[in-house]
Amino acid sequence: MFGLDLQGGAYLLYQADLEEVSSGERATVAAVITSDKRITTKNKERMAILHAEDRTEKAKVVVFPKTYQKYRGNLGEGSVVLLDLKADLDDEGEIEYFAEAVVKFPNNPERVVVDVTEISPHQREKVKNWLLNTPGNIPVYIRENGSKNILPPGFWTSLEYLDQYNLGASVRVVSK
Repeated sequence: MFGLDLQGGAYLLYQADLEEVSSGERATVAAVITSDKRITTKNKERMAILHAEDRTEKAKVVVFPKTYQKYRGNLGEGSVVLLDLKADLDDEGEIEYFAEAVVKFPNNPERVVVDVTEISPHQREKVKNWLLNTPGNIPVYIRENGSKNILPPGFWTSLEYLDQYNLGASVRVVSK
């Protein structure tokens, strides 16, 4: 799943796809906004209806007025965003999504922090494979049991293929 921590400009990432989010669940997904319709409610408040897509499906996302007020600068066709969503069923039994946060994906990450404190050996292997197979210029820090150590430059990464590794570990992408 893609999860999101909006504290201090840090983004917690885990991979999830829209198709995996069931009614009653909350999740955060990375998506591209393909259309952005702004409307005014009966109470004269602004809100938006987005169409967004990730690598698995396209979906309509409702952005209610309070959320719209806070994140309206992040909306716009073509924006790559992290959508903090709540899923529910509509009257026809179809999944509909409601945004609770819309955050632009960081363009120039400063560093990546991987917390391996509570992950399985299998997940550690996935993190290792990700780091070995996605070389780049973004420094990587490993956090374990409260200590944080930077990896040598040979293990620095690129976020280009992060979604293909289905990492269950907490991965924070910290932007400048």
